[in-house]
Amino acid sequence: MTHLTLLALSGSLRKVSYNTAALRALQLLAPATVEIQLGNIGDLPLFNPDHEQLVEEGAVIPSLARLKEA
Repeated sequence: MTHLTLLALSGSLRKVSYNTAALRALQLLAPATVEIQLGNIGDLPLFNPDHEQLVEEGAVIPSLARLKEA
């Protein structure tokens, strides 16, 4: 049976965010063949094209690894 891994990102950083709560509920309700991982947009740097070297220096590598796994 195929196993599906999804990385879910909430658009809010609030601890009591309705969007994050909905994603947590989705984790609980997902079938056994679907794994939903919650990502944190707070771990990602703000996009600034003047600082593209941050990507090359590994600032977002942990997040990119999770995206590639999902």
